[in-house]
Amino acid sequence: MENWVATLSIIVVLIVGIAAGFVLDKPEEVTKEVEVIKEVAVPAECPEEVVCEETTVVDVGAVVDKSIRDAALSEFLMAVDDEEDEAGEDVKILACGSTEFDFDEISVSKVFDEWSVVFDDEETTVDFKVRMKYKETDEKSCRQTFEVRVHYEDDEDTKVTDWGGQPLLTVS
Repeated sequence: MENWVATLSIIVVLIVGIAAGFVLDKPEEVTKEVEVIKEVAVPAECPEEVVCEETTVVDVGAVVDKSIRDAALSEFLMAVDDEEDEAGEDVKILACGSTEFDFDEISVSKVFDEWSVVFDDEETTVDFKVRMKYKETDEKSCRQTFEVRVHYEDDEDTKVTDWGGQPLLTVS
């Protein structure tokens, strides 16, 4: 008799729980505001006798696309491969510890989420942090983290340095 009462009690509790779940389960509406960058064609102002071309104005307000950081990362990797940036500054990070590596023996292990971009009239500076992995066949791979600054300036060569503006060099 006791098993029958316990079984009936469990069934009643389950039915009440399922009913409460249906009654209390209300769909929740989530609204997320997103700011969109929009390109707007604006005709240039000029005298009537001169024919003007349309110019494009891009609002870079609050949203900066990660493609800017990715382009700076590509510039950094080209400088690592050439062992210097376009401006001729040394970028020598092909060593980890006392071991020298070829460019094809290193890879990007991680690009950190913290990065910044500063737009000035004719200059753009992108700062980011990247961890490089050096492949070794005999032992555990070596990893180093670099704080990279890529500086673009109109009509000038691109510079790749550390955040302090110093050349990127491996410290043994």
